Amino acid sequence: MPPLPSPERRNHPVLRGHYAIFTPPINEFFSTVCEWIDSHVTGGYVYGPPRQGKSRAVQFWVERLLAERYGPLLPFFRLNYKSHDPFSELEFLTELLQTCHHRYAATGTRAKKLDRLVKFYATRARNADSHQVVLMIDEAQNMREQSYRTLCNLQNELDDLGVHLTVISVGTQELAYQHSAFLQSGDLHLVGRFMVRESLFRGIRSQAELSFVLDAYDLQTEWPAGSGISYTHYFFPRAFEAGFRLAGVAPELWQVYLELAPPTTNARLEVAMEHVAKPIPRPGERGHQSRIFTRGVDSSRRTITLSNLHEGRFSDSRHRPPWKVGGPVPVPMRGRKRRPDPGNPCGH
Repeated sequence: MPPLPSPERRNHPVLRGHYAIFTPPINEFFSTVCEWIDSHVTGGYVYGPPRQGKSRAVQFWVERLLAERYGPLLPFFRLNYKSHDPFSELEFLTELLQTCHHRYAATGTRAKKLDRLVKFYATRARNADSHQVVLMIDEAQNMREQSYRTLCNLQNELDDLGVHLTVISVGTQELAYQHSAFLQSGDLHLVGRFMVRESLFRGIRSQAELSFVLDAYDLQTEWPAGSGISYTHYFFPRAFEAGFRLAGVAPELWQVYLELAPPTTNARLEVAMEHVAKPIPRPGERGHQSRIFTRGVDSSRRTITLSNLHEGRFSDSRHRPPWKVGGPVPVPMRGRKRRPDPGNPCGH
């Protein structure tokens, strides 16, 4: 059994699993979000298979990149949605207030909490000399009709104050099901508010993209902060100083992914970030991993296999998930005219 890593090393982001490498899919995701913001879209959703890197993008990158692009001009709030059974609008409003660090988030009636949230968003927009607020909701596949109706009320109240609220939902492919379900049930006002745009969060699609990601471990990361030491350099100082780079093994690693992928997926392979990160060496976890990338294809295959990637966990997420056999046929989004429901508060 290998010795436990030192207390200092145990705090490393790689060993804690508390980090996110900037990837081409994250770059596309951010570009899409900026396009929606600049177009003043009322709402859109980003979906993709689990473990693709969506939540890491939301947690580690979006707020930082928005701050770099817009500075203090764009009030931005992020919510990790929690399921409630049954749905509690009071609890949902409490969680929205908590994302603002509102001192009275936990007290008051539903009406008072909605009023506090409206005033807080409006004040932040005015202080930023802006007329727009962005709310990003992660794990949005857990949201149901009542959640969206609460957001409708929030948008309406802000509209009356001259503030535009853009809601961006991020979640699994179930969001695509929810979109079709709303169309089938006639809730076109919800689609017209919160699902005006859609975007796929994809995986790693090529050897070049894999090399880009591995290069970040080599040169674009740093720990401890201010040290100038990359993740690869930290764990393998002698090999790194002798010229070893993880990006150099991208060709053989991509070949392993291709060999393990099902034949039907091979030509349009997408690898989730979870399965890119798992083969990365983690000294102190397993003795063999410190040499995984110097032993060739066989060792890489063994480690990737241990990550369960061979069990059909490759992604061809360029298509929406199939509907259940015997279930309702999804109604296509495009080509259908959206008509707001005049009897619903979301309809104006």
